[in-house]
Amino acid sequence: MPNPPAKYNEIPAFDSAQIRISRSGDVEAYVSVPAMGQLPFNSMRSILADKLSGPASSISVRCPDTSAMAHGSGAFGSRGLVSGGSALQ
Repeated sequence: MPNPPAKYNEIPAFDSAQIRISRSGDVEAYVSVPAMGQLPFNSMRSILADKLSGPASSISVRCPDTSAMAHGSGAFGSRGLVSGGSALQ
């Protein structure tokens, strides 16, 4: 009998983020959360604007090339905002 599938709460959740601030004050944030149609990036933009005390309009949140960033644990069960948002903080 094959092993049963892991439960979502048994899968390690880790993600990473890189934040770049230009001389003009624009912010680019790269998170290891993939874009899977859940669109967590607007909420992540708001989290980062709050943490940096700046306007959300100057912040862009993107998925980076996986060769340029540490691995994350993926997007499943709507966990992207929780894990990616935490990585930005």
